[in-house]
Amino acid sequence: MTPASMEGGGFGSPHRHFRRTDSTNTRARELAAAGAPHGTIVTAAEQTDGRGRQGRTWTAPAGKALLYSAVVRPLEERHMLLPLAVPLAVCEAAEELQPGIECGVKWPNDIQIDGRKLAGVLIEARPQDGWAVIGVGLNLSISQEEFPPDLRANAVSIFDSEARGPGGSRRS
Repeated sequence: MTPASMEGGGFGSPHRHFRRTDSTNTRARELAAAGAPHGTIVTAAEQTDGRGRQGRTWTAPAGKALLYSAVVRPLEERHMLLPLAVPLAVCEAAEELQPGIECGVKWPNDIQIDGRKLAGVLIEARPQDGWAVIGVGLNLSISQEEFPPDLRANAVSIFDSEARGPGGSRRS
């Protein structure tokens, strides 16, 4: 599928899904540079080279995280608010998805539950070209054992019992 053949039909359309890709942000940036319309979404079941701010890596087992990037255009003067608005929106969506959890934002781009990272946001803007890509990685069902050893104490999944209160009950 080429950007010229994509027909925009609102946010989430067109949608390009990969079973495996290096990075949804990389794919979305390529599509945006080629003229993909506002609302183009790129998702993946697995990323081999997911990234966060300052070159940090983002890892998740295949099929256990929500990995997506969205093309936003045209950019208005308010585009500078994206780094403030997007993490808050992801936090609110996570709380709606799993009632009883309480998320917080560790600025500028981490969504946390009890100080443990649930999701990350990466916004890459090209204001001179009139577009930005919003990337989100949200841990859905990664067990603590599946996180790399150096991340286990600092990461959590939305559907993992660690995101709930004692005895597996939802936090209130």
